[in-house]
Amino acid sequence: MLDTTSLRPVVARGELVSLDRIVRFTNFQGTRFHSETVRAISEDGQVMEGFARTLGRSIPPGAALVVDLQEMSGDDVRKLTAFVRALAASAGAIAQARTAIIVPAGDTVAYPTQVLSRVADLLIVRLWSEYRPGTRPGPPATADFVRRELGSRSTAIGASRIAAYFPLHGYIWDRADSARAITFEEASRMVIKEAGVFRRDPSSRFLTATGRDGWTIWVPDVVTVNTLVQAARARGATIIALSNFRGADPAILREYPIKR
Repeated sequence: MLDTTSLRPVVARGELVSLDRIVRFTNFQGTRFHSETVRAISEDGQVMEGFARTLGRSIPPGAALVVDLQEMSGDDVRKLTAFVRALAASAGAIAQARTAIIVPAGDTVAYPTQVLSRVADLLIVRLWSEYRPGTRPGPPATADFVRRELGSRSTAIGASRIAAYFPLHGYIWDRADSARAITFEEASRMVIKEAGVFRRDPSSRFLTATGRDGWTIWVPDVVTVNTLVQAARARGATIIALSNFRGADPAILREYPIKR
């Protein structure tokens, strides 16, 4: 459950820091997030403290711990908070690590801003759910969505405690509006196979295309990412996180080179 490769934070000047300085802890395993694991561990204080110490020993000294525990409910706030507090305490004591937690956009019931800010140094808002599996086709994020979601969190604890998180995949919907994630690379191949071209949505700046079989694609490129980053910075966010570089528009990595 340790993953040091899937999250790359961008500092204010747009450079990516070394992946060696990030340890991501998640309850994702197999094909889904396992909220029941967090609940079970947090039921027993001794088990939770032992688990946290084990995690703390796995963190390189001075690294940052990013906690990604999705699919929790409003009834889990107490358990989630206790769990993150235990992880952060061990990470700080053993590895001198600061702790951040990824929170979903819009859900302040299961992931309350002020409560979680007491146990984590930074809240990373995942801004990729405006349109997603379960909705009709559309851009995963727009500038208005970014400004609104960051504004609601930063009003409570200040913009300096908030980071904006943008995955780099898109989504493809079929005729029945069932959707799955898709990379820029895969989407480009599908569009070329159809002898078609992307069009740029003027509002969101995402690339979109439709196929003869009824599918609809929305994917980001470097223009999209720059638009979203600008919107986040307009809301005071100085830390931007990008992930899923494999298969993404190559121009994104050229625009945001990794700083080793």
